[in-house]
Amino acid sequence: MEQGDGAGTPQLYERLMQEAGQILDPPTAQHAVAQFLAQYRVPNTPQMLAGDDALLMEGQAFFAAYLREQRAAQEQAEEREWITQTLAGDQEAYAKLIERYSGAVYTHAYYRLGNAHDAEDAVQEVFYRAYTRLHTFDQNRRFRAWLLAITSNYCTDVQRGWSALKRQAQQWINLDDVDYWLANTDDTPEQVVQQHERDAVIRHALQRLPDKYREVLTLFYWNDLSYQEIIAITGLPESTVKTHLRRGRLQLKKLLEGMEL
Repeated sequence: MEQGDGAGTPQLYERLMQEAGQILDPPTAQHAVAQFLAQYRVPNTPQMLAGDDALLMEGQAFFAAYLREQRAAQEQAEEREWITQTLAGDQEAYAKLIERYSGAVYTHAYYRLGNAHDAEDAVQEVFYRAYTRLHTFDQNRRFRAWLLAITSNYCTDVQRGWSALKRQAQQWINLDDVDYWLANTDDTPEQVVQQHERDAVIRHALQRLPDKYREVLTLFYWNDLSYQEIIAITGLPESTVKTHLRRGRLQLKKLLEGMEL
């Protein structure tokens, strides 16, 4: 691609490639840019300069969504293999699923139940329930969504006062060594501490929200579930889910104002 006249502003294609290249490898970035241009019917010509900031912002959002879809597809492929191996009796394969999603289950249970002890109990019970029902799992679904649906149902049982949950004696997997708040190993110790401090503030603020807002916020933002997946878990109509998200965001913003993050 040539550059534009005057100050030599890079062409739109080049700018989009720069944006995509920040989060995608070169071949994938090229494919994503081509898809973006086709979707938005942008003429890929030397006359199309990179002066359209709004279109570049659309590109950034598109590439971020593209990356999420790529990662989700890769994760789903791995999970299908692990599930197949688990059903064949390989407990190490199921341990990989526990390692990947114990944090998500713990976080969702913590926000629903309000304390660490009950959340830890939830992790044990949810993964046991998932293990015993794994043969019923539809592998066209996302395992994360299915697992969080089990988590939500368990938390509802607890909140309704179902204190006589049966505890199975068989301990086929050891969760004692699971770190529910795994830090990014690329972060420095100072960054890890700062992130934990921010997490503590956000958790405190979330606990002050009504249950109906807290649940959809954690499912949507922390677990990256779609509206349809949240609807399946909560049983709420789409309009209610969107309303809870909007009102929950506003209330959370007010609670966080003035807090040091």
